[in-house]
Amino acid sequence: MISLEGSDLRQLDDESKKSAGMLELHNKWYWQVAPRLAAFKTANPHISVVTEIITLEKTHCVMQARLTDENGLIHGIGHALEGRTDRGVNSSSYLENAETSAIGRALASTGWSGGEYASAEELLIALDNQSDNYKEALWLMALGDPSKFSEYVSGLSEEQQTEAFSGAEKGKITHFKNRWRSLLGLFNQALNSYAEALMQHCMNNDVNGVKEVINELTAYEIERVRDLLGDETNDKILLMVKGS
Repeated sequence: MISLEGSDLRQLDDESKKSAGMLELHNKWYWQVAPRLAAFKTANPHISVVTEIITLEKTHCVMQARLTDENGLIHGIGHALEGRTDRGVNSSSYLENAETSAIGRALASTGWSGGEYASAEELLIALDNQSDNYKEALWLMALGDPSKFSEYVSGLSEEQQTEAFSGAEKGKITHFKNRWRSLLGLFNQALNSYAEALMQHCMNNDVNGVKEVINELTAYEIERVRDLLGDETNDKILLMVKGS
């Protein structure tokens, strides 16, 4: 039995919807998968999310997500196909995005779609006539991954960032910019935490601690963390890792 307690956010005011992890686009609200999944798990702690790669090719992938209970009974199922692109988030993360979409569809199949809120498909359709940089930025915002968003933004010129901002509909530019800054702020907070942890492990000559932190980071995150550490600390980390 799936509990729908907490699945309907229609009565919340706009600020509460944003705090719950929702995005507004063209006067419709889209509930991002990560906070929707967290709310679902709170209401249904006995349900597990199981994902499986159905097809994985260099050009595309198909993912399946199942919502199962402790007896193995399937309560919800979702599939998603993502194509690999030459640029943008799907150039490197088409598998992860397919998994996220499949989970979202599995949740929706149980009634956890946010009531009358727009689906991810409607979100993408609504973006068809917007600039590529705006579409990419807004989709990454919907995914809610500060690291992926920061990596994308770091590759944009000032002109491209301005183009992205101008893609927001009238009256929504401030919200779009605030969400942009919020994700970058979250990423910078995480970087500072990683840098502090590495410095502490270096001071304690804790090789395993250094390795554990580094193994949690992507190549992009490692480069950004290195920028926060002094040359002396970076050199020591390199020697500790190589010498172990």
